[in-house]
Amino acid sequence: MNNRVAVPVLCLTAVVVPVLGLITAVSVITDLRGAGSGAAAAAAAPPTIDYSSPATSTLPTTVYLTIVTGAQTGKDNYPAYVPSSVTIPAHSKVTFVITNFDDATPLQAALFAKVTGTVGNTMSVTPIDPANPNAPGQATTVSQVDPNDVGHTFTAPGLGNLNIPVPGHAQVSFTVETGAAGTFDWNCFDPCGTGPDGTSGPMVTTGYMQGTITVT
Repeated sequence: MNNRVAVPVLCLTAVVVPVLGLITAVSVITDLRGAGSGAAAAAAAPPTIDYSSPATSTLPTTVYLTIVTGAQTGKDNYPAYVPSSVTIPAHSKVTFVITNFDDATPLQAALFAKVTGTVGNTMSVTPIDPANPNAPGQATTVSQVDPNDVGHTFTAPGLGNLNIPVPGHAQVSFTVETGAAGTFDWNCFDPCGTGPDGTSGPMVTTGYMQGTITVT
């Protein structure tokens, strides 16, 4: 007579199921630990600004300013930037276009003849004929201007040490990369105003040769 004893299949199942449950539990714990480490690493990473992506703000990323003469403002020796105050988006690339109908006033401080605070510390300059402004000359890219050819400056030290020497009878364009929100004063440092040294009148009057740039 054969004395072999058959082993019930259910016994094998009873052993395997708890083991599988243990494997699954270990896997879940490992995944959770991995997710926690990834979240901590992401939180520790410094924020970055992608200037290649379009700004999500509804504020303009191109700003147009015009420098008008005292004859145009109706006040002798009172040239003005129009508009004198602008609002631009934070963490964005913003292009400024300044058209100057005024003539040159030699700079007293040559350091303001250099372009600073723009992308590449350069700007584009296009000469214009005030009598025929829609027929501009050839544009060139420069990093500074002859101090004797500067008509005005657009200088905002708080905005990345921005300084733009604007030649007389010319249009300039340049791009800045903005950072966090804030309000920054700008001034013209070319002596284009009244008084013995040309530093009075419009030079110290908001709405003429000084104003604000609001980054928001």
